[in-house]
Amino acid sequence: MQEVLTKEYLTSYLDKLSYYKFLCIKARRGKRIEEAKEFKTYILKAQSIIKQSISNINKEDFRKILTIRYIYSFKWRRVITLLFKDEPDFEDKKDYKYRDKAFYWHRQALKALKRPN
Repeated sequence: MQEVLTKEYLTSYLDKLSYYKFLCIKARRGKRIEEAKEFKTYILKAQSIIKQSISNINKEDFRKILTIRYIYSFKWRRVITLLFKDEPDFEDKKDYKYRDKAFYWHRQALKALKRPN
């Protein structure tokens, strides 16, 4: 049975990914190597679950926004730029029209994750 991803799970995953990146910096300095290895195992397992769930979504835009946000862990500003930079009015409307559209897609994508396929 496929695990149902929730917003809370994805938020927790992003927090742990951020902490893992922090640990990797410390590990390069010789500290916290074991803790970084443990987090790496969690991150790889979580990414596998997330990728599998994303691949079951029908709409390409929804798959794209979830992949950019949760697999590549980009900040929202960069997600919006990647999705809409080719639009002719992007520079003028990126902070409201395209931001709102990206957030709408994200909400709908999260709902699609919860639906059985």
